[in-house]
Amino acid sequence: MILTLTDDGRTVEVSAGSVVTVRLPENATTGYRWTVETAAGLEQVDERFESGGGIGSTGTHELQFRGSRVGSFELRMKHWREWEGDRSVDRRFTVKVKVK
Repeated sequence: MILTLTDDGRTVEVSAGSVVTVRLPENATTGYRWTVETAAGLEQVDERFESGGGIGSTGTHELQFRGSRVGSFELRMKHWREWEGDRSVDRRFTVKVKVK
């Protein structure tokens, strides 16, 4: 299952052992990055950045999580400049993942 910004606030259902892929726009040259705030119950299995092509262009931050055990879990992420702290958060992404 692939989730994007348009899925923010949704509840999704997956089978145990399935991988949920989150693809979010990110321009790392600005210092703003997506960071996982909580993924309790979900195992992060991969993370990568796909460049947008040109210098300074927006790319895609992709993170993958496995629902290893049955339950209902919240995946919450924030888009921020870590060195500036929470006052720099300009976006959040949250989904509820029900693993069956």
